[in-house]
Amino acid sequence: VHVRVEPSGLAAYQDLSVEAPMPDGARVVAWHESPAGALLGGYVLEKRSGAWQAFEVGADGALVPGNFASCVRCHDMAPTDHLFGSQARARPAPPAKGAELIATAAR
Repeated sequence: VHVRVEPSGLAAYQDLSVEAPMPDGARVVAWHESPAGALLGGYVLEKRSGAWQAFEVGADGALVPGNFASCVRCHDMAPTDHLFGSQARARPAPPAKGAELIATAAR
């Protein structure tokens, strides 16, 4: 799964936390590719008036009709503003002085 955020919401996504939710109008796209790199389709979450709406996109880029309430219900369980984003994982601590040289030499 590949995830992209449109440029206007990228900084908010990178700093995503309970205290700093995504702004209205933000769009987050997750898509699937075949092993050969062909687009298989994906999903879009868009925040409108403080609520997230979900959409499915086909491999051709067209919206797929349907009811995506179950997508939103799953995202209700996400740790930060309905997203399982980058803040869901702990950020690594900065390397200690000289640690980069050791890590590089060990490769």
